[in-house]
Amino acid sequence: MFYWILWLIIGIVFNIFFSFVAPCVFSKLMNAAQEGNRRAKLSYLTVFSAVVALDVSTLCWVIATYVTQSEAEFAYLNLQGAPILWSIYVAVGVAAVVFVVGVLILKFAPKRSDSRASSSDLRPKAKNMDWFFATQIALLVLAMAVAAVILTLIMDYILLKLASLFTVKRLLLAGVAAEIVAVAVICVVRRKSVWRRRRAILLATSATLFCLLIAGYVLLANCTADDIERVMIFAGSGVFVILPMASVTALMFSRGLRRTNNPILD
Repeated sequence: MFYWILWLIIGIVFNIFFSFVAPCVFSKLMNAAQEGNRRAKLSYLTVFSAVVALDVSTLCWVIATYVTQSEAEFAYLNLQGAPILWSIYVAVGVAAVVFVVGVLILKFAPKRSDSRASSSDLRPKAKNMDWFFATQIALLVLAMAVAAVILTLIMDYILLKLASLFTVKRLLLAGVAAEIVAVAVICVVRRKSVWRRRRAILLATSATLFCLLIAGYVLLANCTADDIERVMIFAGSGVFVILPMASVTALMFSRGLRRTNNPILD
């Protein structure tokens, strides 16, 4: 029951973050509609329909799955009545409705009268710079992942030697919760910088939470209690290790971008 509650919380938080992705895509859709760019309109409308459908269907799936598991008293290896299939029907239906309604609305949307060049056309082209920046990010993520795995194994070994399993679980939960609060405070303090990079942050956070949601469901629905216990302890300690690493790295990287007036991510 405890891990299913954590899974439910992850699902709800994912929906909260992913709900803010839809307005970002919608603003791009409205800009394309005013400029009269048909290809861009269809592209952004397709993405917007997929975002809304995934948001709605995921929320329905998470809540229905939790209710189903609670009725089965959170039994391990329980897959009966898992509401996966009808949530896919919900996703397809919502996407179709949003797309059709969007096409009808965009057909009569007013076009922008002026022919001034957009701000994106006035920005300097930096394709080589983009590739270099992406390579830096990839290498940085790889280094952090390797370091996080090593530190997690060391920390798990020390904690399990010094304390009981029950105490270790509570300590990890309390530690991760405290770090999340600290990250939230940092985001509030640096809200201007966070707001400038809101799209990248929303996409990265939503993708991470969605992967955790799917992985958690597969684990809880297909593994035994002992396997779930071991994986959850390793995952919790991994989150505890990687959160401060990612936060400090992001702060240092943000200051570096600001000092060099790098236009990427602005």
